[in-house]
Amino acid sequence: MSDTKKSSPEQFPSELTEKVRNLHEKLQNLEKLLEPLLSSTALEAKESLDSADKARYDLSLCYGLSSLLWAYMLVQGEDPKDTALKHELNRVRDYMTRVQQLEDRVKRPRFAPGTASRFVRNALYDPEKKKDDTGSGATSSR
Repeated sequence: MSDTKKSSPEQFPSELTEKVRNLHEKLQNLEKLLEPLLSSTALEAKESLDSADKARYDLSLCYGLSSLLWAYMLVQGEDPKDTALKHELNRVRDYMTRVQQLEDRVKRPRFAPGTASRFVRNALYDPEKKKDDTGSGATSSR
């Protein structure tokens, strides 16, 4: 009777018990972390964000949910590479890169054209060359 109980399809393999328990704990932690994001107070807080932070928030949420769907498809035995999900993840990743580029552009220092030309001219200034130019210019004018 105990042999039939072990071979029963309802019986879970003992080597997977710890892994499934660990997965269950991680999913519970994820649920606790996502709860404030999906509550109405989090949506109200989102309205107070500036446009760059809103974009980052939306992209992170979209990427996270798409990644969870990717993992679910893998667990179900489907190949997510053959679906539109791969293109969606790539699209979101491209938008994340674009938002980062826009943020970097805002942080980049700006120079007036005159300031930049003086900076380059002074960086390239060679006092030895200036002495040669002055000496040869004085002799040629005589």
